[in-house]
Amino acid sequence: MLNSKRIIDFKEPTKLENALSTIKDWVFPVIRFYRNTARLFAYAPLVWRDRDWDEAYIMEMLLFKLKRTYKELLNDKLHDHDKTTIQSIRVCIKLMSRMTSSDDEKENKRQWYYHNFSAHMSKWPNREFIPIVGSDNFKWEIPDLTDAQREQERHECRIALEIDNRVRQQDEDLFFKIFQKYYQTWWC
Repeated sequence: MLNSKRIIDFKEPTKLENALSTIKDWVFPVIRFYRNTARLFAYAPLVWRDRDWDEAYIMEMLLFKLKRTYKELLNDKLHDHDKTTIQSIRVCIKLMSRMTSSDDEKENKRQWYYHNFSAHMSKWPNREFIPIVGSDNFKWEIPDLTDAQREQERHECRIALEIDNRVRQQDEDLFFKIFQKYYQTWWC
């Protein structure tokens, strides 16, 4: 049986309610257009620099999106985001910032991830590109080293790069572990 009380309680919207509804129908598309246009201009420099052949471009785009999402989560007044959500995205942004190499941060990244290699290069300066006889290739070496010195330099270089790569790998592993665990909670 139909609930007759519900049918009786229905009332026609007033002229004011109709007018407000009409205004919403016109205003929200304008607001949406403005926001989408602003978003388009925010993404334009990133898309302009984007290339399809290197993982660094994927990481840079992901970092950009993480920063925008983090800002939106902090400004969101509709939902109450728990501390873990905010902290997880903040840690991911810090890790991703260390892993990416935007133009103004290249030197900082190089110093962070290649600290041991930089120290090695300071210890063994004056490298040159030396042509390989009978080939179009070059080797990057220090001229006038004895065989023992060259072997020691290569050994130290290998160790420095292994340590630096391990640090970078730890950051990548931690980033993807946190990302996988929490990314579905990063919404408004």
